[in-house]
Amino acid sequence: FHLVSVQFFDDKMGRELNLEENFSTPLDQTWEFLFADTTTIEYHMVQGNKNVKVEPWGEPDANGKKVRSVTYVVPMNVPVPKMVSSQLGLVDTICKTVETSTPNPDQKQIVVSSDCEITGAPGVNYSKVNPTFTLTSTESGTNLKLHVAVEFAATGAMSGINWIPGLNSSVESCMDSGCQKGFTDLIAMAKKKEAEFLKK
Repeated sequence: FHLVSVQFFDDKMGRELNLEENFSTPLDQTWEFLFADTTTIEYHMVQGNKNVKVEPWGEPDANGKKVRSVTYVVPMNVPVPKMVSSQLGLVDTICKTVETSTPNPDQKQIVVSSDCEITGAPGVNYSKVNPTFTLTSTESGTNLKLHVAVEFAATGAMSGINWIPGLNSSVESCMDSGCQKGFTDLIAMAKKKEAEFLKK
């Protein structure tokens, strides 16, 4: 990942993450490795998320575009009583995502964009993650370029108050590491599926 710190405006911080990977499989097959409903469920199980609900991809429209929604909960695993963790704001994080897959035959591409709203993340009162996966057919297979835009505000930042020392830097670090791990794990799972496919 290449990380770029971005200040969107006074009360919100942002990040941009970029990743590129090559696959030896055709465009449609690579899409399946990354975005099939079963792959998404498997990915969230491996990540330890719970209450995962993956709506099947809808029927394509006249231009081939299709949409689905994914919701899941990231458990807050802390070694303190639930009542105490709730008072400290350490609660489960709820993620709601709408994904759109759009083919671009002229460019031999499929672009999958996501709009993910996150609530309940510790120390954060606003968080949004927007990854865009661009899959392009090549002579040797498929090239994947992933761009992720992350926007968030730490607790108190929206009112211009940073009342916990080091809170913003701590939240930024968590957002960075969380996004890096999540997306690198997804790519790694897709590469594993590719290797198993090529053995057949």
